[in-house]
Amino acid sequence: MTSLRERATRFLDRAYPLVALESDTERDRIRKSLTVVLGTGGAVMTSLTATTAWAVGAPGPFVVALYLYALLLVVTVGAFVATKQGMEPAIIAMMAGNIVVAWFGTWYQGGPAQSGANVLWAILAPIVILLAFGRRTGLWWFGAYLIALLWAVFFPRSGAPEPSETLVTGNFTIMLVGVSTFLFFLFMFFVRERDRAQDEADSERARSDALR
Repeated sequence: MTSLRERATRFLDRAYPLVALESDTERDRIRKSLTVVLGTGGAVMTSLTATTAWAVGAPGPFVVALYLYALLLVVTVGAFVATKQGMEPAIIAMMAGNIVVAWFGTWYQGGPAQSGANVLWAILAPIVILLAFGRRTGLWWFGAYLIALLWAVFFPRSGAPEPSETLVTGNFTIMLVGVSTFLFFLFMFFVRERDRAQDEADSERARSDALR
């Protein structure tokens, strides 16, 4: 039976050839693979989240926003695969959508307590931007995340109905499982790339030693 790690590795191996160009550097390869993984994995996870949110009674506008974000991910990664161009705009669009939807879910439902802290989904955006673009750009995006967080906490939508205990518990569970799963596989991706680079360096060193 194929393990989850083997399936994930197989998927990652197939992701990059979809968008590869002969002129790509190693950094391009990693970032392009990340873009495809973010788009496809995020679309699946967001769709599951939207369906689960609907099942536990989340407000309709929030569920619709989740499905629209899943559609954005599909369209964005689809355009990237079709053209093999626009990697950076694709990552920015996906992460901007992440912050907006996370903020909207918390704001619309009346704050973090009522929404199960949905706004914490937005922490994924500055982390991805940090990994893809570096520290300076990541810092700006972390600032955007903090603004969204504080806005949703201190200026929630007034008049939001009191949610049921089932909805609060469901929202919080979705947030914990979703963010934890996403972060785990994101870092698994980078650990895999680190191991690949180390294996290549070891092989090159072994060849150099053999020629001495």
